[in-house]
Amino acid sequence: MLDEFEPVHAFADATARRFVALFERYALAGGATVDVNTLAPMIAALREAGVSVVAGALSYAIDRAAAEAAARYVDGAARAASVN
Repeated sequence: MLDEFEPVHAFADATARRFVALFERYALAGGATVDVNTLAPMIAALREAGVSVVAGALSYAIDRAAAEAAARYVDGAARAASVN
């Protein structure tokens, strides 16, 4: 079962690196001087935005996959009932 979480962790690590790269590209563009007092709240806000985006996307994907699986079972049960 633990092996099932390895791809999730790999996805999370890769996604975190993408968010950091985006932050560096846009918030720290061109070696901009950064005020330490504004940097921490900016990182916190972007972290929350990133977590929300990933959680929303994962929630949607799980709902869609679960609906597809349920449909397969319902269709399979209906076919089995019509054969009997």
